[in-house]
Amino acid sequence: QDFELRLCARDGRVVWVATHWRRRNGEGGGLRLSAEHIQARKEAENALLETAAALRRAQASREHYLTRSNDERQRLSALLDLIRLGILFIDQDGRVLYHNRAMLEIWRFPPDARFVGSRDAVLKAQVGRVVADPQAYYAHIEHTVRGREPVSDEYEFCLADGRVVTDRSAVVKGGDDERRIGRLWIYEDVTEARRSATRLLELAERDELTGLYNRRRFHEELGRMLAEAARRGSELGLLAFDLDGFKPINDSFGHQAGDEVLARLAAELGRTVRRNETLFRIGGDEFALLVPDSGADGLCELAHRLVVTVAALRFRFEGREIGVTASVGIARFPANAADGEALVASVYDLFVANYGVDRGFGDENLGKNYDDVEPYTPAWAEKITGVPRNQIITVAREFAGNAEKTGGRSMVIVGAGLNHWYHMDMNYRGIINMLV
Repeated sequence: QDFELRLCARDGRVVWVATHWRRRNGEGGGLRLSAEHIQARKEAENALLETAAALRRAQASREHYLTRSNDERQRLSALLDLIRLGILFIDQDGRVLYHNRAMLEIWRFPPDARFVGSRDAVLKAQVGRVVADPQAYYAHIEHTVRGREPVSDEYEFCLADGRVVTDRSAVVKGGDDERRIGRLWIYEDVTEARRSATRLLELAERDELTGLYNRRRFHEELGRMLAEAARRGSELGLLAFDLDGFKPINDSFGHQAGDEVLARLAAELGRTVRRNETLFRIGGDEFALLVPDSGADGLCELAHRLVVTVAALRFRFEGREIGVTASVGIARFPANAADGEALVASVYDLFVANYGVDRGFGDENLGKNYDDVEPYTPAWAEKITGVPRNQIITVAREFAGNAEKTGGRSMVIVGAGLNHWYHMDMNYRGIINMLV
């Protein structure tokens, strides 16, 4: 038999020896022993075992980290598939390395579509069938890729199905040498956000009951149209009107009846005005109509049509047939006013047109005569309202003369519509002042 022995020398060294035992035949019998020095072989075997163990440990470590890496990749992939942003990564060679599920959904690609490994030209061809304007989008991609900006600006475009999408992209760098390894694209479907913004804007600018533009939008459009008319040297007309007989409907049949009158009236007037004319509900039963490029005759004709349209409307409440009429005022730019404030000034500015004239008390804050442009003089009222100062003075003197001739028994019929003017209480004081 053969045995491997590990022998310890006297000097402490360990020596490996292979022994071979053989039965000895012949006279006397016995055993024969031979020994072989195997120290080098055993050292090589031990080194090999240690190398194999190290390899097993390294493989186990690689498998461990690979498993963790795969787990991390799966978690990241699940996260990217859950977010609503479309993600696309293209390397420097123009190949798709990654895209998430949202990218497929935004572009309306099949859920099982796989573009990983494809050239960007293949994806570009697919995109061209989806966008509303392929050439414009191709130009955007070319401009972005050739640009030097690390992060592109947001770009908004429309798809063929009417949805609105935005994209942004960023250059991705890797390693310490700051070399480019590709470009990341982010897509977002903003259709609902744009619709909500449009809806909020409509709520802010439109009257909820009638759907007409409201007072806020009226002032914006008035300023814009005045600037346009001044630039072009053209005219702008303003028709302001309120309803006669509307308040009794509210009082007798309730506000629901009044709302029905206003809604139907707005619909009928909307069919009467032309495309370039803009109708507004200022508040209550007050309406306004802005008419660009309008002459005096055209405005009078339009006012007549509005009055006829309103008078022709009939309403039935609780078995009673009822109608309303309209009182219309006309103002023109630049004939009657130099700015928007003059076109919509209140009658209060006319009634107080004598308070700013000095009556002999030497007030330095007052005008010396009717032609001084100081607050509350006829000249000031002309600037504010657009009504010529001579007409203001004439009307005031006629009232004063009438009051003098009748011994103060003059009379003014005041309609309910006066309540809707600015400075309501001062309007009544102005009328009383004119009477006395």
